[in-house]
Amino acid sequence: MTDITSETETKDTGTNDIGASPEDRSASRRQLFGRGAGIVAAAATGSLAMSSRVSADDGDALIIGNPNDGTSTTQLSGGTTLEVNGGTSAGSASVYGTNTADNRFGVRGDAAGDAGRGVTGLSTGNGGAGVYGESNGAPAGTGVVGLSDSAAGVVGRSTNGVGVVGEGTEWDLYADQSGRVGMAATAVGTTTAGIAGTLARDAAGSLWYCYAPDRWQRVAGPSTGGGYHPIDPVRVFDSRRLTFPDSGVFTANSQRVLSVANGRDDDTGAVTAPDAVPPGATAVTFNATAVVTSAASHLSVVPGDVASTSTSTVNWTEPNAIVANASVCRLAGDRQLRIIAGPFGTFHAVIDITGYYL
Repeated sequence: MTDITSETETKDTGTNDIGASPEDRSASRRQLFGRGAGIVAAAATGSLAMSSRVSADDGDALIIGNPNDGTSTTQLSGGTTLEVNGGTSAGSASVYGTNTADNRFGVRGDAAGDAGRGVTGLSTGNGGAGVYGESNGAPAGTGVVGLSDSAAGVVGRSTNGVGVVGEGTEWDLYADQSGRVGMAATAVGTTTAGIAGTLARDAAGSLWYCYAPDRWQRVAGPSTGGGYHPIDPVRVFDSRRLTFPDSGVFTANSQRVLSVANGRDDDTGAVTAPDAVPPGATAVTFNATAVVTSAASHLSVVPGDVASTSTSTVNWTEPNAIVANASVCRLAGDRQLRIIAGPFGTFHAVIDITGYYL
């Protein structure tokens, strides 16, 4: 094994101190340094002709800029660090390792200390990679392998981008051992900021999918994923109460768009259940009641973006009727429904929400 922390051997037989005593080696070094000073001086005057060194073999000194053909292991010890800064000559890399034999590694790093890293890489240039592994072997080569006895095998972090990118012809990411992929909990809801195609898990254990920018759908978890969510009934509209938004009597053929987002107090109209129907809800189940009717007629409840209809939700046949009916309706805009009055008389309307689809 060649240890490059030991003294560098010279090829001058007059100063070769291999096998010499410590005193002789010290004298040899002084002679070497003396000649080195002369060489530097000669180089300054341009009188030194640069020699071409042959490749280093086992036992030779490491020659920078030349091939080094030793087959024994070269070891750095005693806290020594090898630093390569800005290397680009091979593979556009500071450290570049290749191996064409089967079951070998181009670069391998081992760490046994607490929180240590076998290999860590840093790239600050645009389009660079901190650690880049490529395997051209067939049929079973691996670009990067990370192994840990008790912690993470591979960690990828980015302060302004993607932590880990995977590319493959079959799978971009494959769980090869347990088949499980873990996800840390994060704050996520129907309108949380997000990039389309993202999966996330909330603190309750529900799995969410971002189907459009900043729009999420719950797909699995303790609550029904992507389905119906019954709730304790809340009142969202009462045209009799001036404290409710958009209140007032309905006249023949009139219509009104109303929000069903918040549950309100029956008397004061104050919000008591904010987002009882959450952002992103696509439809609601509700109960519509017609009261204080002046003539036989009907009312229709439709999505907020529908301006006309031939359907009816509640029908009554006499004045002073109190008639209710339960139904389901799609939502429009920001959780909006529309009430369209029939062709006769006047009436008041009450809307209670009993659940929603998300």
